[in-house]
Amino acid sequence: MKKLKNFTLLLTFLIPLLIIIGCEKDENTEDEKSEVFTTLTSHPWVYDTFYTICNDPEILMWYGLVDSAASATNQEILFEEDYAFLGWFDGDGKWRLENDETEVIIVSDEDQTDIYNHFSIYELTDEILILTDLADVPPSDTCYVQFIFRK
Repeated sequence: MKKLKNFTLLLTFLIPLLIIIGCEKDENTEDEKSEVFTTLTSHPWVYDTFYTICNDPEILMWYGLVDSAASATNQEILFEEDYAFLGWFDGDGKWRLENDETEVIIVSDEDQTDIYNHFSIYELTDEILILTDLADVPPSDTCYVQFIFRK
């Protein structure tokens, strides 16, 4: 009977200890970063051009102006590892990956519900980033716009 008491006492302390040890995060290992995250944050992306399918002349004129300004200044965007986003015309903000890391959402620093841009990642390699604009393009939501960035 005494052995059973000792065994029960030992289990009373051993089981919680094993649970705590098993649940602790190893401080020496970093969080695993996905390939998409690593590639996006690996370097600044320099604006190259845009591609659109659109019949609305106002929208085409707007994107023509954006293209001219971005090309003339070698506009860069930067996805930082702390989820800061730097360098687009809407201003700096925060970014996050969504929808199984197939979409990038740029939000305000102060208000995470204030979405600046919503993009689908069309292509991502170490050399090229192509983002498809998923936001409604005012005044028409029938336009297809892609922004192309290079290393």
